Amino acid sequence: MLKVGVVNDTRKHSHYGCSLVMDNLHKLLHDNDMSVAWSWPVHKDWRLHKDEILAFPEVDLVIVNGEGTINNSGRKKYAQALMEFAAFSNQYISENCYLINSTLFNNTDESYDLLKAYRGIYVRDRASLAELADRDIVGTYVPDLTFYEAVPYRAVESHKSSICVTDNTVKPMASRLKKYANTKGYRYVTMMLAHPRNKPFWKSPRTYVKNCWKWWFEDRNRSTEPQAYIDTLREYELIVTGRFHTVTMCIKNRIPFAAIASNTPKIENLLGDILGESSRVVTIKDIESDNYPEKWPFTPIEQEKIDQFMLRANVGIEKMICSVKLDTTREDVKAPFQYL
Repeated sequence: MLKVGVVNDTRKHSHYGCSLVMDNLHKLLHDNDMSVAWSWPVHKDWRLHKDEILAFPEVDLVIVNGEGTINNSGRKKYAQALMEFAAFSNQYISENCYLINSTLFNNTDESYDLLKAYRGIYVRDRASLAELADRDIVGTYVPDLTFYEAVPYRAVESHKSSICVTDNTVKPMASRLKKYANTKGYRYVTMMLAHPRNKPFWKSPRTYVKNCWKWWFEDRNRSTEPQAYIDTLREYELIVTGRFHTVTMCIKNRIPFAAIASNTPKIENLLGDILGESSRVVTIKDIESDNYPEKWPFTPIEQEKIDQFMLRANVGIEKMICSVKLDTTREDVKAPFQYL
């Protein structure tokens, strides 16, 4: 069984979408006779803890889970850290280092050059693939890992409640969405649970205290399982969300939604890949209007495109893991990476 090191394990922040990504990654690895020997958490800069990483057990390969981290590398240290990791791995850990499940946006040319050290690169939208192509970097497109394991289409039942509103990664917009939900009398749920472990006291005392308070009085009785969050979404006719992974869950489970833009164009890019357009991305002013509808069912064309996409997504995700395994066990160590 091949031993794997995983970098940017995003489960630390009690985020339902990130938890589902990691759950699916572990399942895919297990089903392909690979096991995770160690993982490195999100928002812990490996460059400051090299000795800690080098003390981990030896592995056959390293998988870096990009998700939404790799954007604006000129001002975001964690984006830059992930882009630098392949060179470090090649020298000290394993030359079998692969970037998967990543969105790329607005990074510096110098940072993009660092990605050439990865043996294989898998991005989760075609706009990110274009970012690579513009710089003569080889990679391929495979949808986000939350799409793994297709869910058959199931129509929304007419007796369900009207609208559920979720948060946004941009804090001012999350506050506005919460205010909108309270004004309209809609349910408001967050995609990330408050928990004392989300951010340590020494990094941000104020955030730590807020997380402790919210966890104790609001979130400690909420399930941490992604399926519990999905089951909540299923209760409503329409989801209004500013979260990328809430959109992926809605698409996968055929739950109608209206999306508010996130911190990068990742939602617009996602919908462009699936539906060919992004009309379901609306503005906050749109949903705050008095005549905004409480239902927005998928059209037959949207349903068909989603069904076709889900089949392609599962095939692509499985091929990605198979490609990584075959490459790691190749006889010719100098052979170029082959995308299946």
